[in-house]
Amino acid sequence: MDKSFQSLKIKFDNLYKSKKTIKPFLPRHLNKKIEEINIRNSKNQANEEYFKWQLAYCLTESQLYPKQNIGTEVNFPKGNSSSNALKMDIAVFTSDEWFIHYENFHKNNNQESLNWLRENLIVAIECKK
Repeated sequence: MDKSFQSLKIKFDNLYKSKKTIKPFLPRHLNKKIEEINIRNSKNQANEEYFKWQLAYCLTESQLYPKQNIGTEVNFPKGNSSSNALKMDIAVFTSDEWFIHYENFHKNNNQESLNWLRENLIVAIECKK
């Protein structure tokens, strides 16, 4: 089976070309179980969510990164407490422990967990249409 990035992109497009929603296969912020997300706009054109999940599909199915090490809509605070959080469309971490630390930071404001997340973030991705 061809696991090249390009072939997986084509496979995703074939799977979702006529679908309006996708059932997320990665955590989205603090939620691991999300019913469905719209991947088309009101004109039935692919929206930003479509391209985010297309990229996530290619990253996971190509086995470039383990699926359990990736999250979507991951929020990190900026340096100033009055600033809006930095929201990453896709974040890849070194370990599947990331979600435990992510929950611990967001639910308990645990700074050690935030430091762990910062030190173990491999890449942050912002998707645009």
